[in-house]
Amino acid sequence: MARYAVIIGVSKYFDHSNFNDIPCCEKDARDIYTKVIAPWLTAFQPKDVFLLHDSVAQDELCYLPIEQQIDWALKELSSRAISGDTILFYFSGHGCIKDEEAFLVAKDTYWENLGTPGKGIRISEIRSVLQECKADRKIVIIDACHCGEGISKSFSGSVDDKFHDLLRDFGKGIAVLSSCQRKQRSYALNEQSIFTKYLLEGLEHKATDRQGNVTIYSLAEYVGREVSLWTESRVPPLKQNPTFYGELDARGFVLVPQRVQTLPTQVHKSAVLWCLGLSLRIMASRLFRWGLWYSFPMMRFASRETLRPIIPVRVSTLGNNTSLEVNAIVDSAAHICVIPKRLVTLLSIPVHEFVTVQGFERDGLREYPVYYFNIEVAGHRLPLKGIAVEREEVVLGISFMSHFTTVLDFQKQSVLLRRVSREEIA
Repeated sequence: MARYAVIIGVSKYFDHSNFNDIPCCEKDARDIYTKVIAPWLTAFQPKDVFLLHDSVAQDELCYLPIEQQIDWALKELSSRAISGDTILFYFSGHGCIKDEEAFLVAKDTYWENLGTPGKGIRISEIRSVLQECKADRKIVIIDACHCGEGISKSFSGSVDDKFHDLLRDFGKGIAVLSSCQRKQRSYALNEQSIFTKYLLEGLEHKATDRQGNVTIYSLAEYVGREVSLWTESRVPPLKQNPTFYGELDARGFVLVPQRVQTLPTQVHKSAVLWCLGLSLRIMASRLFRWGLWYSFPMMRFASRETLRPIIPVRVSTLGNNTSLEVNAIVDSAAHICVIPKRLVTLLSIPVHEFVTVQGFERDGLREYPVYYFNIEVAGHRLPLKGIAVEREEVVLGISFMSHFTTVLDFQKQSVLLRRVSREEIA
């Protein structure tokens, strides 16, 4: 199932007399964006993530964090989401209260205009949009860098309570993680919010549960603990205690699956023989059609240039609701992964986009629908995308190979897959 995100970081404000600049917020948003689109982590698709921060001239994929565009981004992605999908809303910047209403402060927010129609990003409006959204899971993360103190002339303890009361009442199916409790403020160090620093660490498998997955609950627990310990050790008697509100229907919802480890995956003898037989049949066909010279490239099957072992894998939807075990050909020469049409039907995988591909099913250049799915190898999961054709085996192409070092041992009839690190991929 699809995952959508709106990620906002506001560092500079037009209304300087009421909202001071916060240098860390833009960097926080950029760092969160990098994490959520990483295929080895949460695997949000870039086309389904809206990033809004101040330096739009330096980032073509970014939008300016003004009121109109924040409102549009949230409503646009919420309207796309269907049952089974996930929505993530992340905001780093100022928050405030005026006339008993809570607001997130956009770049073009002016204090005197707050509360008038169409002005300000109301917390109540965000809640309404998410409540109407058909996605099953909605996650709101608010890193209000000076929540409750020093934001504007209006703040006091009572209005700070009102701000957190609204965060707490988002409703069923919406989880809210706030950077601090009532009457507290959020801190930053070296131009990065402490809350977001530990949020990023948690997504890098430091906030795992007993199964090795990072869930919204294990992430909230990790961030709450680490931020509290950091502030207690450095800025006593002040405190910062991140707070988690709400409950999702699927308790333990996995944000980041367990880390893939090095392990051998056995290839059945029959699979190796079948693959050899297929190569020989293709060689014979080329011999007949084009002559001996053109058949030699198919000998690369036994070399390191092209690898085509068949391994057992499990294919599942991104929501991990249903899965099936099938055979998959690991093909380093395939530029795009391929999934059988029957699996698309059986797993009810929705179409996300279309791509033009040449060379499949002997029909030249044509447009194929693209599907997103999970491939699980011996219990270790990797999100991929591929086109669907009429065949029996999944083909794992270069996008799969880029995440693994693959070693073939034909004498022992086995395959060794080692998950490469992020630095090695880069």
